[in-house]
Amino acid sequence: MKKSFFYSLLVLICFTFFSGQSNYKSFSASENNSTSKLSSGWTTILTDTTKFVSVYFKTENLGCIFTGTYPVKRTTNGGNSWGYGIVPYLTGTDGGVYFNGSDIFMAGYNEIGSLHYGILFRSSNMGINWDTADYFTKLGGVSVHYIITSIFKNIGYLGIAGGYEPIWRKTNNGGYNWYIHTWILPPSGSFDYPSSISYADTNVIYGVANSQSIGKCVTGVTNGHFNIIKYGAFTKVCVVDSSNIIALAGSKMIKSTDAGINWDSTIFPVRLNSISFPDLNTGYMTGAQGKIFKSTNKGATWITQATPTTDSLVDCCFLNALTGYVIGYNGTLLKTNNGGGNNFTISGFVRYSDNNQPATDGYVKAFKLDVSTGNIIIFDSAQIQNDGSYTLSNVPQDSLDIGVYPNSTTNNDWVITYYPSTTYWQGATTLYPTGNLTNINVGAIRLTSTTNNNSVNGKVMRLTDAQIGNLKDAVLYAKSGNTFVRCGVSDGNGVYHLPSLPAGNLKIICNRIGFTNDSAMVTVTSSSNIDSINFHLYRVSVGIKQISSVVPSEYKLYQNYPNPFNPSTIIRYQITPLTPPFGKGGTGGFVTLKVYDILGKEVATLVNNKQIPGVYEVTWEASQYPSGIYFYRLISGDFSETKKMLMIK
Repeated sequence: MKKSFFYSLLVLICFTFFSGQSNYKSFSASENNSTSKLSSGWTTILTDTTKFVSVYFKTENLGCIFTGTYPVKRTTNGGNSWGYGIVPYLTGTDGGVYFNGSDIFMAGYNEIGSLHYGILFRSSNMGINWDTADYFTKLGGVSVHYIITSIFKNIGYLGIAGGYEPIWRKTNNGGYNWYIHTWILPPSGSFDYPSSISYADTNVIYGVANSQSIGKCVTGVTNGHFNIIKYGAFTKVCVVDSSNIIALAGSKMIKSTDAGINWDSTIFPVRLNSISFPDLNTGYMTGAQGKIFKSTNKGATWITQATPTTDSLVDCCFLNALTGYVIGYNGTLLKTNNGGGNNFTISGFVRYSDNNQPATDGYVKAFKLDVSTGNIIIFDSAQIQNDGSYTLSNVPQDSLDIGVYPNSTTNNDWVITYYPSTTYWQGATTLYPTGNLTNINVGAIRLTSTTNNNSVNGKVMRLTDAQIGNLKDAVLYAKSGNTFVRCGVSDGNGVYHLPSLPAGNLKIICNRIGFTNDSAMVTVTSSSNIDSINFHLYRVSVGIKQISSVVPSEYKLYQNYPNPFNPSTIIRYQITPLTPPFGKGGTGGFVTLKVYDILGKEVATLVNNKQIPGVYEVTWEASQYPSGIYFYRLISGDFSETKKMLMIK
C-alpha cells in the first residue's frame, strides 16, 4: 500500500509541475473559504473609463478619487453623482495626490519664462479650492519639481528636485507648515526620505525607502535618518500598534510582533497593493484580480473576501471597521457598510448549568489560540443582557471557542466557563461559522461566593525547553469539595490573586488554553493570606478537536489553513456514517491522517484512532521540519483523499 501511495504522489507532483501554478493557491484559509461561498459585502458604486490611482472619503457623502489625469474626481452625495474639482494651474505634476485627514496635497511645478517654480498645493474642501502650502523658485536654466515622497497623519516629507543637489522639506503638523530638512548623506545602513511611512507614536516612525528596505526612525536619536531594519523590495508599511508592524512586497506580506526585531512572512496568491487598519484589530489589504483580504486579529490571520470585480484594487479608505471604499486601477469603486460581508453573528443564551436560569452581568467572548505563539486572540466580545442573551456581531470565518466571563470579581456567582459548559479548554466545543449561528447556549457553572478575609496568591509560568517565562490569561479556580468558590485570571506578569476564600482545604486549579493543567491543595485558615502557590505549565500540541457533532452527508478532506504556513497549520476533515466503514449503525470507524514529504516518506501521524461521525480539526506543528511541499492523506474505510500543502520558513 505504501508503494502504491508513493507512485500516486509522484504522479501528483508531476501533474502539479507541468500544469503550472494556475491551480495552486498560495494563500487560503481553507477550501470552503473560496469567494463563491462567501456572502459579498462589497458593491460597485462607480465604473469609469479613466484610471484610478488613490481614494479618500471624509464622510459617506463626501469623497474624492485621484485619476492621474485630473487632480480630483469628487462626490458630495455618496457617489450618486460625480464631478471634478477646480484644477490649480501647473505645468506638470509630480508624485500624484496625497489625501491626509481633511486635506488634499498635490505637488508639481510651473515654468514661466526663466522662472521655475516647485509648488505644493493644498485643498481643505475636497478639491474645490486650493492654496499654496509651499513653493521654491530658481532663476533660469533648470526646472524645479516638488515630489511628495510620503505623508501620514502629521508627518510628511517633500523633495525639490531640479538638476542640483535635492532640497528636502518636512512637516510635523499635517502639512500646514513645512521647514527645510537638511540633506545630509545618511550613514551606512540608513536612509532619509521614505516613500511610505506609518507610526503609532510620532517618536518612532517606520518607513519604506524606494522599494528597497524598511527603516525605523527614533526621533531625536537618529537625526531624521531611518535605520534599516529589514531589506527587501517593500512598497508599503503599516504600523498597527507599537509592537505589530506589517509591510508589503509584491505578493508577500511580512509581519513583526516585536517592533521590527523579528519578521514572519506570508505569500498571497496576488500582488498586494494597499493596506489599512481602521482600528487596532481590523485590517484590510487589497490586491490584483479583485482580491480583498481582511484580518480581525492585528494581521495574524487573513480571510479572503468576495468582490464583484477582477480589477486590480490599488487603494482603500475606511471610515471605520465596517464602512470603507476600494478603487480599482481600471476605474472601479467598491463600497462596504458591513466590513466586507463575511463576518458573522453568533447568538444564544447564558444560563446557569444547574437550574437553567439566566446568568447576567458578564461578557461572552469569541477567541482562538494562536498555535504559533501560544497567545490567545480575542475576535469579539458582547455583554450578557438581563434575560441572559448575547450577540457577537463581528465573528470571522475561522475556528474559534466561546467563553463566558463574569463581570465582577467580588459579586459574581459563576466562574469562567467554555461552551457548552466546561471549565477545561480541552472539553470545549470549537465552532467554525460559515454563516450566522444561533442557539449557541452556554451553561455557566455556578460559584458559591464568600466574604471571608482569606486569599491565595501566586504566579503562573510557562516552561519550554529553552526558558521559563510568565504566562498571562491562565484561569485559576478555587474549589471546596465539589463547589467552586472563586475564579481569577493571571495578568501580564503571570500573577494571580484569589480573594475572599472560605477557610478549609481548597483545591486550586490552573488551566490555560494550549498548555497543560495543574493543581495544588492548600489549607486556608481564618484571616490567612497564602502566597507563592505557583504553577508551571508546559506548552502542548493542540490535538484533535471535534468542531461539530452534526453528522455530515459525505466524507471530505479540506485544504489546510493557513497555506503556506510557518510553522503550524490546521487540517479539517469530516467523516460520515452513510458509507463504509460505519455501516448501518453509524457508531464509528477507524480514521488515519498522515503527512508525507515530497518523496513519499511518512513524516507525521496526526490521527490514528476510532472516531464517531462529525467534523474535526487537527493542528500540525511542523517547526522541526524543513521548508517545502508536503502531502496529507485521510483514510477511513474505503475513503481516501490526499492534498498538498506548503511550508515556508
